[in-house]
Formats: sequence, C-alpha cells, structure tokens
Amino acid sequence: MRAQSPWYFYLAVVCSVVAERALAQSTASVQIATAVPFLTFAPDARGAGAGDVGAATRPDANSGHWNPAKFAFVDERFGVSVSYSPWLRQITPDMSLSYLSAFKRIGRNEVVAASVRYFDLGSVQVTNNTGQLMQNLNPREMAIDGTYSRQLGRRFSIAGTVRFVHSNLAGQTAPNSPNLNLNAGPGNTVAVDVAWYYVHQGRQGLRPLDFALGMHIANVGGKISYGGTGQAEFLPASLRLGTALTRHLDPSNQLTLAFDVSKLLAPTPAGDDPHAAAQQLTVLRGVLGSFADAPGGWREEIRELMYALGLEYWYKDMLAFRGGYYNEHRTKGGRKYMTLGLGLRYQAFGLDFAYLLPQAQTLPLGDTMRFSLLFGFDRRTASFAQEVVARR
Repeated sequence: MRAQSPWYFYLAVVCSVVAERALAQSTASVQIATAVPFLTFAPDARGAGAGDVGAATRPDANSGHWNPAKFAFVDERFGVSVSYSPWLRQITPDMSLSYLSAFKRIGRNEVVAASVRYFDLGSVQVTNNTGQLMQNLNPREMAIDGTYSRQLGRRFSIAGTVRFVHSNLAGQTAPNSPNLNLNAGPGNTVAVDVAWYYVHQGRQGLRPLDFALGMHIANVGGKISYGGTGQAEFLPASLRLGTALTRHLDPSNQLTLAFDVSKLLAPTPAGDDPHAAAQQLTVLRGVLGSFADAPGGWREEIRELMYALGLEYWYKDMLAFRGGYYNEHRTKGGRKYMTLGLGLRYQAFGLDFAYLLPQAQTLPLGDTMRFSLLFGFDRRTASFAQEVVARR
C-alpha cells in the first residue's frame, strides 16, 4: 500500500471495502459503510450453500448467526459445529474466517449457546510513497457470543444474544520491520441481538407441510473506535426477515424452499461530508433513522434491501443438496451470486460444504468455499422425540 495517508485509512479500505463489498461498483452507488463487516459474513456451509438464507430454516448448531431463536426447537440436547472458509483467495492467499459454535439444552423449553468468530485478514504491507516498507501488519478481528433461547408456546420462541467484538487492525507486527507510529490501538465494543421464530407443522393432503417465519435484529451496540483515529464507527447492525416452507414428499425425501430479505441498520451516506454527519448520530438515531435516510427517498431505501433465495433437499436426513441465489442492488454493492452446497449426516456426525459462483467474473468472492463439521448428541431418542413433537 502506497501513500502518505494514515495507516488506518488503508486498513479501513481493506476491511470494509475489499472484504465486505469486494466488487466493481457503479459510479452512482451510495453504499453504507460500517466497521467490522466480518460480523455479517455467512460463517457456516449450510446457510452459505443455500444462497445465504437461514432466518427460518431448520435449526442446527450454527443458528446463532442466522436466527438464535431457532435454538429452542433444535432436535439435539447438545451440539457443536466448527466452520472454516478461505476468504478472498483471488486477492490474497492468507485471509480466512473461522467459526466455532455450541449449544446446550438446559430445560424442556430453554437452550443456551455460545460461539467464537475469528477473522484473519492475513499480512498487510504498509509502504510510503517511495515504496519503502514501513510495516508488516496482521489485522485480525474476533467476536464472542452468548445466547439464551426460550420457547413461548408450542410454535413460538424468542432469543437474546450478547456479543463482545474485538478489532485489531494493526495486529501483530512482523519482527525486524521498520518502526511505524501507528498511534492507535485495538477497538472493542459490545452488541446485542434479539430474535423470534415461529414454526407450524401442518399437512397438505396426506403429506406433512412445515411453515416457518423468523426475524433477527443483529449487532446493535456501541460504536467502535481505534484510539488515535479519534473517530467512532457504526457496527453493521442489520435486520433479517425470512420464511421457509418444507414439503415432506415421502418418508425418505423432503424439500425446503427458503427466502430471506435483509437490510443494514446504519446511516446512508449523504451530504458533502457524510462521514462527519454520521459521527453526530447516536446509535439509536442511526438504527431507527436507517429506514428513511437515503438521499434518493423510498426508491433508494428499497435498493438497500438484500434478497436471498435457497433450496435444500434431504434424503433420509442423511444426504442434502443445496442451491441458492443472493442479490444486492448494483448501486449498493452489486453482489450477485449463485451458491451450491452438499451435506452429509451419519449418527452424531455431520459435514457441510458450500461453493460460491459469482454472476460477474470480477467479483473477488468468486470460488469461495466453506466447510463445516457438526456433532450432535442425544438426537431424536425415543423419549426426546416425544418432547420435541409435544413442543411443536
């Protein structure tokens, strides 16, 4: 990286522009910029393989990212998932996203869960305007979650999550690198999520037909700053609404169609100095005002919505095939891609794989792969299966 601007300017570009949007943009685009965009990245292979849907799909150990209220309806008493994704490999060979999640049923209607998300941005070389190396940096970010999910009746559940966010854009400096006065430190903040989930098991003719709805408001919390920068940035607060329809074709085959719509709850840039204007807003005003602050009015507000459509087919709850499509308006980032996924389950063990196919060849997210390992214990024993049916 070459220039005379402060080091954190370039890291902000890497983190929020390359990692979050990572694509060619329209000159008329007015995008919402936030800190720590890694909080919005799909961390697991199941949701990612079905087009980044998950607000209302069947719960599993990774429900914390999509809709933590789903935990109350999970089949197992205890589960763990480990996910890994090489990130932006068309740009850098050493960037990755790792995710560890676990849940535990503590009562008939109560589940607690926790997760750790780690985003390694690899090695970043900072040079001056003559090309001289000033510093080798290793930016990394992390989030730790704690969730409580409770069922409020046979078909409805709610959940709350507390999240600690740590962002170290300077990271560890490489040995023997020339000293660079970074004049900043790691940023830390706390955020909360709230969510609800509704599921109804009905019938169409002689075949079971499940219908589900979900809502997840995520990452609402204090702004994050990096010490010497003197600026505090909004978190990527977001609203996700979703629905899922599952048709049991026969005792061995089932098909789920899911649809999610989401929106960032952060200020839309406007005016001659949009960044300075956003700095004056409180978190509450920024979140609530995000529904009606676009310079282009309601037409632009609609463009800020992101859509995800996914299909998931299961054979005997052992083999799954997934596919999906994700769409974002070209003036708001323009991410448009298809996804493919595969899932395997055998007793307590599960494996998921996802692959992203971009609509535009210039999208650096192209060829992104995700891998998830899942372990579920006490799944569908005779007595527990009766409890699950009774709750639904």
